[in-house]
Amino acid sequence: MPPSTPVALRDSLIGTLAGRRTEIDRAYNYFRGDHPMPWAPREIKDAYLALMKMARSNWMRLIVQAPAERLREIGMRFSEDPLDGERTDTEVWRRLWQSNRMDLESRKVRNAALVARRGFVLVWPGGDGRPPQITPEHPAQMAVAYTAGSPHTRTAALKTFVDADAGMQYAALWTDDAVYHWQRKAPAVGRDSVLIVPAGFGQNTDDWRPWEDPALGIVPDAPNPMGVVSVVEYQAHPELVGEPMGELDGGVTDVQDRINRTVLDRLVTANFAAFPQKWSTGLEIPQDANGNDIEPFQSAVSRLWMAENVDAKFGTFAVADLRGYLDSVEADIQHLAATTRTPPHYLLGQSGAFPSGQSLKATETGLVAKVLEIRDSFTESDEEVIRLGLRADGDARFEDYALSMVWMNPESRSDAEKYDAATKMQAVGVSWRSIMTYLGYSPDDIERMDGERTEDAATAALASLPAPLPAAVPVLSPANGRGAPGKELV
Repeated sequence: MPPSTPVALRDSLIGTLAGRRTEIDRAYNYFRGDHPMPWAPREIKDAYLALMKMARSNWMRLIVQAPAERLREIGMRFSEDPLDGERTDTEVWRRLWQSNRMDLESRKVRNAALVARRGFVLVWPGGDGRPPQITPEHPAQMAVAYTAGSPHTRTAALKTFVDADAGMQYAALWTDDAVYHWQRKAPAVGRDSVLIVPAGFGQNTDDWRPWEDPALGIVPDAPNPMGVVSVVEYQAHPELVGEPMGELDGGVTDVQDRINRTVLDRLVTANFAAFPQKWSTGLEIPQDANGNDIEPFQSAVSRLWMAENVDAKFGTFAVADLRGYLDSVEADIQHLAATTRTPPHYLLGQSGAFPSGQSLKATETGLVAKVLEIRDSFTESDEEVIRLGLRADGDARFEDYALSMVWMNPESRSDAEKYDAATKMQAVGVSWRSIMTYLGYSPDDIERMDGERTEDAATAALASLPAPLPAAVPVLSPANGRGAPGKELV
């Protein structure tokens, strides 16, 4: 059974965050290119340190960005047309989504879920007629508890973070009925730390104190105006049991480590064995005053080596071949492409001819299928965010469980292909709005274009009307000069 008291819920969720810390840190380090140093023998590690840093090639960022760049919400739709007085789909989208800059902020949430398995969004009433607040939350700061046996029913949510300037850790707990706030002293942490909860901190739960800040409207406990836990969790690859998966799970980072080690070996070989080593025999080696051997020759383009001994011989050792290292890295990159369903031309653009037309579509089939899978999961979370925003706004349509999100088409098509298909869709009777959606226009764009089409049609209709006859103009009669009507000029 889940904990029942606010304090027990707080401590349980802080423990959950502490357990996730190592994996979150590790995932973000790989994503940013801060990989573990490639392995090297201990006795030569210091000498190779500079080469070890140079050997880290960040393929992990590309693995995440390949699907991320094809995930973009462009609108939403209610299941039924709005009634008189209700906001339209576009008006709700602007009020809830765009007013909170979610075109940008949602990308951060999706990236967090792709990298660190989870992303979070908090929805809260705006007050005084302002739009509800929708804010992204870092997976290292937020955790959600669910009802046992119901993975979609939220019991509580916790956010905890550290203020490095104040040296304090803060925590906020949301339940269906109330919101609670605590604070306590925190050890020093780096300002650039991605994890805001210090490692190993939080074992002693007796040092929490109520957090109250009237200037920020924070009180130790208060009723929850939402009436539900309004934190939504995003997962890219949810599982029935156990942890969800991110794009860097499933052995992907192991392949990155192999690539880094192979690149290190290549750098070492290139520095110490990739240039021709010379040898000579039959020479008398001169010595200095201390009896130390002196190298008898100085290599240069303008210098000539000479020896008086007729039996002297010169030669060079074979140059080390780096092709094997390059082939090994390419093989590992191909493994990355296969296991992550990343198109090969994303990773090995220089290998062979760049795909085009049908071959391009074929190579991206796996990536598009993966994006659609991820999109299904993110869609459910996005729809829940919209419903919570409607609830915070007092809109009765927050119970519209059939509302849907409109996404950018993840497939790559040339303009010629898209417009050719649109022409054929029009020929078989597909509606104009559906065709515009297929072409990738957002609901905002379609609404604007629909208005422009109406104006253009009205302008064309006016232009097609015959010119009106001029009105009869009365003239003064020269006979009387007093303005008496004379003949009318037509």
